[in-house]
Amino acid sequence: MNYARLLELPKVLRLAACLGALVAVYILGGLPGAYRPANAGGAWSYFSNFLHQPLYAGVGLSLLLALGSSSNAKREWALAVVFALCIGVLDEIHQFQTSARSSSLWDLGSDAYGAFCGVYIAHLSQTPKWLVHHALLLGFLLSLGLAWNCLPSFAPETPLPFLR
Repeated sequence: MNYARLLELPKVLRLAACLGALVAVYILGGLPGAYRPANAGGAWSYFSNFLHQPLYAGVGLSLLLALGSSSNAKREWALAVVFALCIGVLDEIHQFQTSARSSSLWDLGSDAYGAFCGVYIAHLSQTPKWLVHHALLLGFLLSLGLAWNCLPSFAPETPLPFLR
């Protein structure tokens, strides 16, 4: 399946996918911090931060699909990433107000990276045999995402500056 075929879906389905992604962000962002296993240590931080990337890849892609296609594709792609980043900021504010949760620049970075990857993969999928032709690039993007998630496991918690 590629991005062009997804654009052929009825607009109502594309909007429903976008709404579903936003509801998933809201529900997952509102989980209280007490669900964290007591003996998980740094591994929990790594995997919980990693989950931001595929979630926001879905948000970015669903926003892109909701926008539809126009003559200015680059503007649509940028809007989808920026809008997903705005959703990420709202999610961090939501998490800040949830018990035993906090806001984090690391999470916001994962959100932005995930949204970028979702939109970029949609762009790559428009070429024939895109998985074969872009396997090295996709592997690099995955490796970069995995490496990014190592940082919060060792670095100090960095809340969003305007929420301090």
